[in-house]
Amino acid sequence: MKKFNILLVAASLLVSVNLAHATASPKLYSLKGEAQAGTRIASVDATSTVPFSKRFDALTSEQQNLVRAKFDNLGANDTPPFPVAGLRAVYKPLIKANKVYGSNNALSVTATVDSSGDVSDVTVHDNSNKKLAAYIERRLKYTKFEPATCNGVACDMNFPIEISFN
Repeated sequence: MKKFNILLVAASLLVSVNLAHATASPKLYSLKGEAQAGTRIASVDATSTVPFSKRFDALTSEQQNLVRAKFDNLGANDTPPFPVAGLRAVYKPLIKANKVYGSNNALSVTATVDSSGDVSDVTVHDNSNKKLAAYIERRLKYTKFEPATCNGVACDMNFPIEISFN
């Protein structure tokens, strides 16, 4: 079995992806993969202290604070952009992209989420794998976000994602 780890930072939230084992944390949520040949047990593609399937407004206040703390200059009445379908909508395609196109490089991705919740721009920084970058750009542009709010009004904001495949 090929072992690889993916370190994924969505909105600068540290999410560890390890197909070999999950690391211990206070409360971990799992993102399940497919079962390997010969078993019905799904692999764990990623773990996080923030649930993968919940919207931002469905997170506990502690989980919301974990997300908010990773954005610079958020005021008391501001919220960051967040995938409508939860972090799973961002993580699953990126994990799939790594499996399809393979990468042993770190990636830094910035998705600009406009005031309507649409991804208006995606920049994949420092990546020489053009197919991987194109796939990530296409998938993120089809991901619907709850827009950020600035003083209670929808606004444009970047959603950063850091990925390390090894």
